[in-house]
Amino acid sequence: MRNNSARISTIAALAFVLTFLSGASRALAADPAPKLEIVTPTTGTVFQSGQTIQLTVLTTHALAARRPGIAVLGDGGLGGAVLHRRRAFASPLGTPLPRKGPPVFGGSIVIPANLKPGQYKLTAVARGLRDKLVASAPVYVQIELPPNALLSLTPPPPPMVFEAIGEQLPLRIVGNTSGGLVNLTGSQNLALTASDPSIVSVGPNAMVTAVAPGKTSLLATLSGGPSMSVPIEVLPPALTPSATSIDFGAQTIATESATQILTITNTLSYAINYLSITSSPEFYPVVDNCARGGIFTPGWSCTIILTFRPLGVGQRTGVIEIANNAVIAPTRIYFSGIGNTTPGVQAQVVPKQLFFEVANSKRGQTRQLRIRNLGTAVLHGYVPGGAGPYGVTGGTAGMFTLAHGKTHIVEVTLEPPAPPPSPLAQPYPSHSVVSATLMIATDDPAQPSIPVVLQAIFR
Repeated sequence: MRNNSARISTIAALAFVLTFLSGASRALAADPAPKLEIVTPTTGTVFQSGQTIQLTVLTTHALAARRPGIAVLGDGGLGGAVLHRRRAFASPLGTPLPRKGPPVFGGSIVIPANLKPGQYKLTAVARGLRDKLVASAPVYVQIELPPNALLSLTPPPPPMVFEAIGEQLPLRIVGNTSGGLVNLTGSQNLALTASDPSIVSVGPNAMVTAVAPGKTSLLATLSGGPSMSVPIEVLPPALTPSATSIDFGAQTIATESATQILTITNTLSYAINYLSITSSPEFYPVVDNCARGGIFTPGWSCTIILTFRPLGVGQRTGVIEIANNAVIAPTRIYFSGIGNTTPGVQAQVVPKQLFFEVANSKRGQTRQLRIRNLGTAVLHGYVPGGAGPYGVTGGTAGMFTLAHGKTHIVEVTLEPPAPPPSPLAQPYPSHSVVSATLMIATDDPAQPSIPVVLQAIFR
């Protein structure tokens, strides 16, 4: 009888883990309130494949009282476990003593022996009131191979070939272990070094970026172990830029910097078409003399005049991609700059939430918000063109400048939704809520990014 009960309990526990694993993404987005906390392990703890991770989770009395209880989920094949509440301390007479503080749950996860090295995320999840899923803040642990587990590195991969400057490709280094082949790319014991950094660079997660045309190699070395060389070739780009990266320096938020000129040249021996240019919101062309769809004959050049408009404080980065009709990767140019605030600026946005209550048949409802400069210095700001189904209308989007005491009125309109598939269907379900956030950028040191919540309920 006892064996049957234990078997039933084990089956129920396994089913609980599988249920949470199948709905992990829903659990992680359910309830941001910190009702669960993983105490052990802590972020940065290093384990070896095949070891056991001992888990300790603190929770609330409300969650602890619910069944089936608490689970911890690992990503990337790490697995999961059902946690059980630890017993209360017992007195010398055998009577339980109440445990002070939050309820404590414990359990363990056995790391698969063939799990690839790298960083893995652990998240505690539970079912709260009304069956809502509650998730803890994640904890990140590092998994490595046990010492002497690696027998050898597999033969070098084929040469990495880049078709354009700025193209990025991931590198994969595989090792041979007693348990089979293991991807070693995520190991913190793996060092990747470019023999010529002027041709390629190596970033996080073994991402290799082409910097300039040429041939080179990457040396992959395991600490205290073998190494291998990976050949690399960066082909001459179809459209060669005069610079692969541009630094605009510091600039006040929501203002345009001095322009930079970029020259694009067809270095191939045949004509190609300049198809399109795709830019980042903060780094963009103000003049594009390279006509879209135009034909670039060999050696022909054109210029693009670029500017930087920071929409946030601190270091900013972006990229421009120029596409061509040849089967060659887009030409990429990387940008950087710094967003600065202005002392003495104080922005006020009222209200910070706009609410629309409409019938499905109505269109174009408009609400207003006001941006006012309460400071002593001139306020600079930027209002995007919209967010989700909401548009900023009446010419009130874009950059604005306000002297002390002045106000900028922003009109927000609920745009018409896409036509329903059936004349009888409604664009939005009855009583549904559609939300979005409009992010206003300013050079106010206290609030360089001001969120305005937009909500509509459809009847």
